Amino acid sequence: MNLSDQELTLYALREAQLILADSDQTSPREPDKTVQELRALLNRTDVVEAVDRLEASVGLRLA
Repeated sequence: MNLSDQELTLYALREAQLILADSDQTSPREPDKTVQELRALLNRTDVVEAVDRLEASVGLRLA
């Protein structure tokens, strides 16, 4: 499946929300697991590259 940068970024954001919601309901005492899942999602090469391209396209640089 070939997603646009916007679609991929929104997908990653939604998945991050679901990870946090799941951790609130099922394992609130396992913050390390939640952080690992978020890190794995948000540090995916395709997600990082999509965010970089989106930032460049609007002249935005947050980091």
